Amino acid sequence: MNYTVTEGNYLRFGLQSVKDGVIFTFAGEKEDVCAVILYDRSLKVAGRVEAPAAFCRGAVRSIYIHGLKADHLLYNYEINGETVPDQRLQEEKSGMTREGQNVIS
Repeated sequence: MNYTVTEGNYLRFGLQSVKDGVIFTFAGEKEDVCAVILYDRSLKVAGRVEAPAAFCRGAVRSIYIHGLKADHLLYNYEINGETVPDQRLQEEKSGMTREGQNVIS
């Protein structure tokens, strides 16, 4: 999957579905190596989208992935090689995770 990635919206943590893509905003220092991991319905990794250090303000990363649809999206963040679930989503929709992946339905 090849997506165009631009800077996102730092004002709202978590996932934001927008007209032509999805914005992911999460905690991540400029020195951290960050990405969004995308899963298919069988929970296999379907893609990995880097979150460039340039898209960082303070300790917050925000990327806008153009062309990605939020419908039934399974994802996690990766920070320095560690898989990290979206804490904001888990707080808002407790019980909506499947084997550690975040689920948007």
